[in-house]
Amino acid sequence: MIIYAENGLKVYCGLPSPQPLFTFYTNATVAVRGSDSRAPEAPVGFSPQIGSGCDNRAACTGHGTCDYCAEQCTCDNGWGSPTDTTDFNGLAGMRADCSERTCPTGPSHGAKPSGATGGHEQAECSAAGICVRELGACECFLGFEGMACQRRSCGTFTELPCSSHGRCVAMKFLTAMGDALPLSAAGANYGTAANVLTTAWDAEAQQACVCDSSWAVGLGAGQTQVPEYFGAACESKRCPSADNPDTKLDETNCEGVTAPGGQGVGAAGNLCHVECANQGTCDYQTGFCTCKYGYYGDACQKMATAPVRR
Repeated sequence: MIIYAENGLKVYCGLPSPQPLFTFYTNATVAVRGSDSRAPEAPVGFSPQIGSGCDNRAACTGHGTCDYCAEQCTCDNGWGSPTDTTDFNGLAGMRADCSERTCPTGPSHGAKPSGATGGHEQAECSAAGICVRELGACECFLGFEGMACQRRSCGTFTELPCSSHGRCVAMKFLTAMGDALPLSAAGANYGTAANVLTTAWDAEAQQACVCDSSWAVGLGAGQTQVPEYFGAACESKRCPSADNPDTKLDETNCEGVTAPGGQGVGAAGNLCHVECANQGTCDYQTGFCTCKYGYYGDACQKMATAPVRR
C-alpha cells in the first residue's frame, strides 16, 4: 500500500496484529522538472498497524486491548474493565492506560437501603477503606478488616482481637452459640424476619467477641451465666465465685433466674456468679479478690473464727 503525501490523505487506523506488516514509503524527492516521471519510492518504516493507536497510553501496559480507531484502551477485568466495580469516582477515577488495579469488593457498610430487601450495593473495599491501585489491595479504615474491609474488627484496635482472651465470631454464628452473650435458650437466624431476606446483609460483616472462661458458660446445669473474661474486647477478668458465708441462702443458685440481657432463664443446677462471695472487691485487671476484714480465701468464701491480722 502506497500513500503519497501530496494526496492530502491521512491514515487514522487499521487492522491490528497479527496482520502482515504495512510498509510506509515516501516520495518527498520525486519532483523531476518537466517530467511526469517519479523517482522510485523508498521505504521508511514498517508497522503491523496504521495510526498511533494506544502508543500514548503505553500500549495499555499489557493489561488491555487497544481500539486503534478510537485510540483508547479497553482494560482487562481487574484493571479497570467496564464491568469492574470501582470506587465512587468510577472508571473516570482510574488511569486510561490500564496501569491501575481495582480492589476486592464487598457490601457497602454505609450505603442507604434502596428498599425492604435491597441496598448495600457492592463497593470497592466495602466503602470502608482506600484502594491502593498500584497493588490492587485495600487499606482499611480503623475498625474494619478483611481483604475487602468487609468485616468489623473485634475488640480494641491497639491489641490482638478480643485481647487474646476470646474468639472473634460473626453474628450469624453467634446467634446459635450457647455461650455467646446474651445467653438464649433457643438459637436464632440472624436477620430473619417477614418479607426480609433470610440472612441479613451483615450476617458475616458484624462480629463480636465470645470471651474465654475457665468455667462452663450457659443456662444449663453446672454452667455459669457469665464468662470469666468480659468486656467488648474481653479486656477484663472476673474474680472467683463462691456462696456468701454470711447468709443461709445459696446465692450461686441460678435456677429460674433470668440471665443478663433478658434472653434466657437458668435451668435447674445453673449457677450465678457471686464474685468474691460478696465479701470483697475484685481487681478486674488481675482477677484477684481483696477480701473484707474477717474473710479470706481466693473468693473470700471463708470466715475467720478469730481476728485476721493484716
